[in-house]
Amino acid sequence: MSTVLEVKNLNVETTGKLPHSILKNVNFQVQSGDTLAIVGESGSGKSMTVLSILGLLPVTGVRITSGEILLEDKDLVGYSDDKMNAIRGKEIATIFQEPMTSLNPSFTVGNQLAEVFRYHTNYNRKDVKKRSIELLKKVKIPDPEEKLKAYPHELSGGMRQRIMIAIALACNPKLLLADEPTTALDVTIQAQVLDILTDLKNEFGMTMVIITHDLAVVAENCNKVIVMYAGQIVEMGSVEEIFQKPKHPYTQGLIQSIPGIGKPKERLHTIRGNVPDINQMPKGCRFHPRCEIATEKCIKQEPILESIESGRRVRCWHTL
Repeated sequence: MSTVLEVKNLNVETTGKLPHSILKNVNFQVQSGDTLAIVGESGSGKSMTVLSILGLLPVTGVRITSGEILLEDKDLVGYSDDKMNAIRGKEIATIFQEPMTSLNPSFTVGNQLAEVFRYHTNYNRKDVKKRSIELLKKVKIPDPEEKLKAYPHELSGGMRQRIMIAIALACNPKLLLADEPTTALDVTIQAQVLDILTDLKNEFGMTMVIITHDLAVVAENCNKVIVMYAGQIVEMGSVEEIFQKPKHPYTQGLIQSIPGIGKPKERLHTIRGNVPDINQMPKGCRFHPRCEIATEKCIKQEPILESIESGRRVRCWHTL
C-alpha cells in the first residue's frame, strides 16, 4: 500500500525567550485506506498534530521548529497560505468537533457547500447545485433541496455535523482528518455519524485519521492506533494489539478505565494526576509522575519510541 501521509520528527514549540515543547519528535505514517485513531487525554497533543498537518497553527505564539509533513511527495512544512489553501478542502479535508462554530451562521448550507466548489472546481451553478444535493443525500439528510436553503441554526447538531461531512467530501479528498467528530452529539447520533463516515470512506476510497478520546469509537471504526501523552507518541500499533495487549502503562490505564458490560460492579480504574503543563514538563519519561511502575531510570532518562514487534512501537523502559 502507498503512504498517503508521513510525519517525520515533527517538533512544535512555543515562541519567546523560553520556548516550551508542545510536540516532540512525532513520527508516524498513514497508509492508503487506513483509518488511524490518535487517542489521549486533553492536552496530549492530538489536535496540535492535526493543526500542524493543516498548516493552521496560530500565527503567533507557536511554530514548527523542525520536521517534515509529507502528503504523498509534498512536504507541507513551510508552505505559504495560498499553497495550503489550494490543498485544504481538495486533497486534505477536515471535520471539527463543533459544527456550529465551524459553519458560518450568516450563510445558508447551499452557499457554504458552493464555496468549496467555486474555490476548487470549474463547476457552473447548475453543476454545483446538483453535486450539493447528491452529497446531502449521501450523508442521509432528508429533503436535501430544502436543506440547501437552511441556515445552520435551523438544523440539529447531528444534521450540522452531516453538513460538515458533506463539505469535507465535496472534492473527493485523499485524506480526511476528523477531530473529535462526535463529541457534541448524543450517543445514538454519534453512531449514525460514524456509520456514515465509515461508509463514505469506503465508497470514496479515502484514508482517514480520527482524533478522539473515546476508545469505543476506536475499537469500532479504526484499524490502527497512536496513543499520545504530553506531546509525544507513547505507543502505536493495530487496534487488536493495543486493546488486547497494551504495553505502555498509560495505554494500559486508558484501557482499564473503560466500563465493561456484564462485568461485576466495581470501581473504575483511574490514572492519578493530570497531563503536565507544557512549561512544567518532567524530565525523563514524561509519564513517570503518574506511573505506578516508574523506577529511577524512568525519572532520569527519557525512553525512545522503540519497535518491539512488526509495526508495534512503545516508549517505555519496562518494555524495551
